[in-house]
Amino acid sequence: MARVLLVDDELTMVQMVAELLRQEGHEVFPFTNGAAAMAALTAHAPELVITDLYFDKTRAHGLEIVHKARQLTPPAVAIVITGFGSIETAVEAMKNGAFDYLEKPFKVDALKLCVQRALSYNAALTETAYLRKQLKKKYQFSQIIGSAPRMQQVFKMIQRVADTDSTIPNVLHSASRLVSLARDHWHMHERMLFDARHDALTGLPNRTLSEDRLEQALARARRRKQIFAVVCIDLDGFKSINDNLGHDAGDELLRTVAVRLRARIRHSDTLARVGGDEFLAIIEDCSGDSAAQSVAESLIAALQEPATLEGKTVSISGSIGIAMYPVDGKNAGELKRNADQAMYRAKNRNGGQICFWSGEPQETTKVVKVSSSSGS
Repeated sequence: MARVLLVDDELTMVQMVAELLRQEGHEVFPFTNGAAAMAALTAHAPELVITDLYFDKTRAHGLEIVHKARQLTPPAVAIVITGFGSIETAVEAMKNGAFDYLEKPFKVDALKLCVQRALSYNAALTETAYLRKQLKKKYQFSQIIGSAPRMQQVFKMIQRVADTDSTIPNVLHSASRLVSLARDHWHMHERMLFDARHDALTGLPNRTLSEDRLEQALARARRRKQIFAVVCIDLDGFKSINDNLGHDAGDELLRTVAVRLRARIRHSDTLARVGGDEFLAIIEDCSGDSAAQSVAESLIAALQEPATLEGKTVSISGSIGIAMYPVDGKNAGELKRNADQAMYRAKNRNGGQICFWSGEPQETTKVVKVSSSSGS
C-alpha cells in the first residue's frame, strides 16, 4: 500500500499505531527518537509521515521532520499528532506544511480517515507531476498557447490535442482530483482556524481572538485619537443554576445569553466568551462614560429577560465592570485588568450593577437576583 514513517516518543503509541497501519497493508517504519527519524527519512523515502510535534528525549522538533519530509523527492505528506487541547499548535503545524493533524487521544476510525485523505492527496500530487512531465516531453506549452491571446482559444486548442492524445485528458483528470482535494484541505484548515479562535459552546470569539481584537482596537483608537470601552460581564448566580438544573441547562443558558448580548451591540463591536460565565465586550468609537453606561444598561436589560430552562423559568442578571481607553489604561493588559476589577467591585455590591474603574458602582434601573421557579 504505502510506506509510512511513524514518530512518537511514547513507545505504546508507536506500537499501537504501527499495528493498525500494518493491518491496513502499509509498510511502517516506527521510531521513538526524533533525531533517528530525521536521519532515516531519505533512506526510507516514505509517502506519508506521521509525527508527534514534541519529543522529550531529543532536541528534534516535529516541524523539522515535517519540513524535511516535504523536501523529499517525491515529497511526503505529513500528519502531526498533538496533545489534548493543542489545536493552536496543530494550526501552526499546518501553516508550516503539515497536511492534517490528529489530537490525542484519537479514535481508530479518525486515524484511518486521516491516513486515507493524506495518501489520496499524495497520489494526486505524484500522478499530476508524472503526467506533467510526460506532456512536457511531447508538447511545448509555448506552441499551444503562444498564438492564443484568449483563454477560450487555449481551451479549444487543448481540446483538439486531447482528441488525438490521451495524455492531456489524464492530466486534466488528475488536476481536477488535486484541486478537489486541495479545496477540501483548505476548508478543513479554515475550520481549524475558526475552532482555535472561537468558543465551541456559543460560537463567540474566545479569549485568544478577543486579545487580538483588543490589540486591533487599541491601534485604531491611537491612530484616530478615539475613546473606546472594555466591558467585562459576569452572570450573577450562574453556579446555582448549574447546581440546581444541571450542566445541560447551564450550557443552554450560556448560549441564550450569548445571543442576547450579541444583539445589543453593534456588528463592528466585539463580544467574546472569556471564561465559564464571563463575557468581554469591546465597544469602539465610544463618546465617553455615558455612552458606555448606556450600552452596559442595555446588556443588563437583555440578561434580565426571563429564560425557560428544563421547564423552569429563570430570571438572571449580571455584574458589569468598565474600563475606558485611554483614562483607565494605555494597553490591553491594563484595560482588561481594570475592567475585571471593576466588575468584581460591582459583584461585591450584590450584583446587578455597573461599575466604572474610575467611578463608584451605579445601580441599574432594575436589580434582579438569580432565581428559578416552575414554569406555568
